[in-house]
Amino acid sequence: MRTLSPKHMLLSWVSGGLLCIVVLAWFSVSYLAQRLHVHENNLLEAQITIEANSRQQKNFSTLSKQVAEIQGHAQELNRAFPDRTKALEFIEFIETTAAQENVEQSFNPIEPTRTAATSLTAYLVEERGFRLTLKGKTPNLFRFLTALEVNPVYLLTTSVSLSRDDKGEATMDLQGTIPWH
Repeated sequence: MRTLSPKHMLLSWVSGGLLCIVVLAWFSVSYLAQRLHVHENNLLEAQITIEANSRQQKNFSTLSKQVAEIQGHAQELNRAFPDRTKALEFIEFIETTAAQENVEQSFNPIEPTRTAATSLTAYLVEERGFRLTLKGKTPNLFRFLTALEVNPVYLLTTSVSLSRDDKGEATMDLQGTIPWH
């Protein structure tokens, strides 16, 4: 067996050490690259999740605005189509307005041709016919008619007739339907 000179031994140790350092550096870099790749994938997934959440938040915001708008329209519709349990309020409106305009009135509801809902939870719009006879001076009748037009309850007037007797009293007959729910 041959012995190495101190110079060769130093070179062997240095080259062995350098080889170990290179191998360790290569493992470290490959390990770090793998870890960076994993973290990059996690970061990409987090960005995708954040973007999806952001879109959902925008959609939720848009939907919330639409719901608020729909609720506003629903409240308007509920005022326009009175609940059948609140029909008395509408009749009181007619009586009060007739008294304010100094007009005699006769309100006669007509029985519906369709059957009403059997359950209180069913939402059915029922057209309730009516006949309204008014007597008084012509300007008063027209003021009553104007008040009836601007009231929040939706009325579908199908027939209007106006006549005057020998004494100058006018009679107005209105027929139509009121949608109840």
